[in-house]
Amino acid sequence: MSTLLKGIFAPALSVLSGWQGYVAALVLGLALGAGGTWRVMSWHEQAQQTQVITKTVKQIVYQDRVTEKVVTQYVKVKGDDIIHTETLLQEVPTYVTKEADARCVVSLGFVRVWNSAVHGPVPDATAGADDAPSGLACSDVAKAAVQIAGTYDATSHQLTALQDWVTQQRALSEKNQ
Repeated sequence: MSTLLKGIFAPALSVLSGWQGYVAALVLGLALGAGGTWRVMSWHEQAQQTQVITKTVKQIVYQDRVTEKVVTQYVKVKGDDIIHTETLLQEVPTYVTKEADARCVVSLGFVRVWNSAVHGPVPDATAGADDAPSGLACSDVAKAAVQIAGTYDATSHQLTALQDWVTQQRALSEKNQ
């Protein structure tokens, strides 16, 4: 068996002996070294990509926490605004009684100015003179004022929450750069 192996490998061994063997070994070593270097570079690149992905996921988690915190606070304030507005609307008849409504004449001119200020439809000149009674009850004006103030408060708190969210997101983004 040993002579059979020698017979098969003898031509290959004769080619690899001498300077040709050294060259073959050098080429084989360079090929294996390049392949190993390529693999190490690939591992390094994968590690860098993993770090970037991990950092991005952490950033998203932190951003979600900020969003959840700000939205939770805003929803509570919004609920408080709604309750406050509804409470005031229920109190209007207490403070503007039917007797006060009967004594109070809301002029058509007041309605024109009011509607113009709140972007509502303005009664035209054919509806009557500015000092003519509008038929609008004073309690209705009070209710409209309460609703407008409630909308203003809700919008103001929404803007404040949005500004808070932007400020916290910016700080988080700057921290993680």
